[in-house]
Amino acid sequence: QHQCGVAHCPSSNLRLASGIAPVRQLLDSNVPIGLGCDGSASNDHSNLLAEARLAMILSRVRDFRPATDAQGTNAEPGDPSALSPKQALYLATVGGARCLNRQEELGKIAPGYAA
Repeated sequence: QHQCGVAHCPSSNLRLASGIAPVRQLLDSNVPIGLGCDGSASNDHSNLLAEARLAMILSRVRDFRPATDAQGTNAEPGDPSALSPKQALYLATVGGARCLNRQEELGKIAPGYAA
């Protein structure tokens, strides 16, 4: 509606203890979402592929449900299919281009697209 995009910076979010983005929910709602590395003050590296991997892993545990059985074990773990490797790569490429509203010139390795 407002044509905004979301830059998800998982390493920075973890370092600053600012939470885990609801990536699956944003994707399902067709919100433009891409990945970022934030700045050196809150990220020990500027590795976009590492951010994609971390986004994928965090999405799998984000909706972790608390223990519900008498032994206190985790009866219902997070969802390992919450974000696939292909979807994580999408966030790092096409997703970022969508956030910038430049998907016709960025986000792909193809003729006519910026490197």
